[in-house]
Amino acid sequence: MTENYIFDNSGAINSSIVSGWIGSADNTYITVSGTKANIIVNNDNGKYNPQLVFSFIKKNKFTLLGKMRYQKRIKKLKKLAEKYAIESQDALSKKFLNRLSEEIKLSEVVGTGIKLYVRKDLINKYKYKIKGGHISDTLIDKYTNPIPSNILKRYKFLKDTKVFDKFVVYHYYNEKLEEKKEKKNTKINKEEKGAMKDPILFAVCKELPDILFFVDDWEDEYCDLSFDELVDVLPIKDEDMKIPREPSIINN
Repeated sequence: MTENYIFDNSGAINSSIVSGWIGSADNTYITVSGTKANIIVNNDNGKYNPQLVFSFIKKNKFTLLGKMRYQKRIKKLKKLAEKYAIESQDALSKKFLNRLSEEIKLSEVVGTGIKLYVRKDLINKYKYKIKGGHISDTLIDKYTNPIPSNILKRYKFLKDTKVFDKFVVYHYYNEKLEEKKEKKNTKINKEEKGAMKDPILFAVCKELPDILFFVDDWEDEYCDLSFDELVDVLPIKDEDMKIPREPSIINN
């Protein structure tokens, strides 16, 4: 059972992001969580001079350390974006605005304290190697098993930042065992319980639709899927799961 939560139409998403920039001499983009970016393009005697101005128009929900990380990355992004725009004459192209929007979002993610991620397409490609492919993804508000209070506290903090659009639980799912759980007089044996522990909570944002940002995992007697077990089967290195400290304007 898989929830239809992921933003699959990347073309539509990109168009939506780019249309979010107000077309004028002062091109403006504002995220839901409050980061405001202005691209001001000056033409001084034929010299092309784009400037990028960032501000936070809402009181952010980051911790002090998170705010410092966010500001540090935004400053680097400003310098990089201005340099790239001057050298490529690309300041108002769809490609440039889309990448800039993605990097603004990554800077906000860094501000929340999240450091790790995995790609959804990789999970889909290799999930048959995990628990026989019995993996499901469910929106957190539709997830029926108990969630520990510390996980819920972390979830509430991240939700309040408004950086993420969805939160989804990846968990073990076996239809036969689900039917068995629902029957009042049917017991699940030790072996079946042993195959059902540790759900994983991910955060998702529309600007980066194929990225699952790792929030946490926990023990659950009816779910056996830890983050370590998940990434062990993926053909990636540890550093490939870390959000880069340095922003990038060119697609990798």
